This record gives sequence, structure tokens and C-alpha cells, in this order.
Amino acid sequence: MNPGTTPLWLSDFQEKFGTTLRQELNSATGTLHSTHSSPGLAAYNTQYWFRLFTTLQQTFPLLCRILGYWHFNQLMTVYLRNFAPHDWDLGHVGHSMLNFLYQIEPQELTPLALGHERLLLQEAATIDLAFDQALEAIAPIPWQYDPSLGPIEELQLQKAAHWQVFAEHWELLALRSQEPSVEPMSHPIKTLSPRRFTLICQREGVLHLEALSEDKAQFFLNLCHLPLQQCLYSLQESHPRDNLEVEVQEWLAQSIHLRFWR
Repeated sequence: MNPGTTPLWLSDFQEKFGTTLRQELNSATGTLHSTHSSPGLAAYNTQYWFRLFTTLQQTFPLLCRILGYWHFNQLMTVYLRNFAPHDWDLGHVGHSMLNFLYQIEPQELTPLALGHERLLLQEAATIDLAFDQALEAIAPIPWQYDPSLGPIEELQLQKAAHWQVFAEHWELLALRSQEPSVEPMSHPIKTLSPRRFTLICQREGVLHLEALSEDKAQFFLNLCHLPLQQCLYSLQESHPRDNLEVEVQEWLAQSIHLRFWR
């Protein structure tokens, strides 16, 4: 046997054990339990799934608050069926949630999730992921303009990961601070108009939430993938006014001070 080669018996055992762990828990009786005949393997099977559920509940407290623990875990079973974890860090297990909520077919949704607007679930997951990603990120060193790269209005800035922009069409941020429960909550209240925010990790574990006007949010989002000059043209078309260039300069200076770019 060559060094580094896994014995056939060991690879066969690993495959069978992995299959046992990933076997979905039975929920027909109103509780989640393993159906494996071996008590020891059933315990491993149950622990595996409950650790995944707990991690996802911590990553998506808002989504969990809307659905309640039971229905959230049911939906996460479908999610994990489609996006099984392949990373040693379970903290990454929820990173495909938005893909799942956009791609899932209606017949795959649990009855309670199906009763909510798809946009509500997507928006809740977007806000939860914004908090999770901002907390995980490290603010870069302050960005400095290098004239050798060309005029600043033609540069393509690179977004740092420690800040996020999102909008809410329901009263979701207020819900996020509430503890989830076994029972789902009533349908969240819709806002009169969309509200936009930027979420910034100022230092480890400390988040700052700031409300944004529609045009300022659009500017920051556009600047993530367009040169400054094109962002200004876009704002002049959508929000024309005399002092817009002065405001854009102030917004750009603020974003550089807050290390939005790298």
C-alpha cells in the first residue's frame, strides 16, 4: 500500500458512516428523531442534525423568528438536502441560503413557508446574512487614492466585506432582536415604503447600523461595481438636483473614512 493511500475497508467505513450521519431525521410523530436501528449510530445521526439546526438558527435568527423553531428546522432539512455542508467550518453552512430561497420550487417549501411571500423569506435571510458576514469580516487598512492608477472618477473601487447594504419592506429589524419560539409569528407588518440601511463592523463584535436615503443607498451599491463617474450619471438621472455633486463628494469621503473600499 502506497503512503497516503486510504485502505479500502476504511474508505468503505467512512462512506457508510457519512451516509448514516446524513440520513434525515423522522418528523412524522411531531418530534425529530433518528430511525436507525443502532442506538449508538442513532445518537450520532441525531447529534449531527441538531448541530446543523442550531448553527443555522444562530445564523438566521430573523428567519427562525418568522417560522418558529419547528417549521424553520423543517425548511432547513430541505435546504441541507440541496446544499449539504462540505466545509470543516459549520459557520459557513448557511452561505447558500439565498440561492436556495430563490431556486427552490414551491412544492419543496414547507406549508408554513409557502404561506409567506417568497420575498419576505428572502429579505429576512438577506438581513441575517448581512449581520453574519459583517461580523466575520475584518476592516481593511484605509484606502488611499493612487494618482498613477488614473483619474479617481474612472477607478473601479473594490468593496470591503465588513459592511453591507440592505433594504426592508417589512418591520424586520425590530423582530431580529426578539427571541425565536417554537410557534411561528403572525405575518410581519409591511413598511409604508422601503427602508434602507448600511451595516458596518466598526471593530470586532461591534456593529453600527445607519439608515440611508434611497439615493445614498443606490450610490453605495452602484459604486461596488461601477466607476464613480458612472455612479454620478446614474444618480443625476434618477435623483436630479443642483447640489448632487457636493453630496456625492461627501458620501465618497464618508465611505473612505469608514474603510468601505480596499
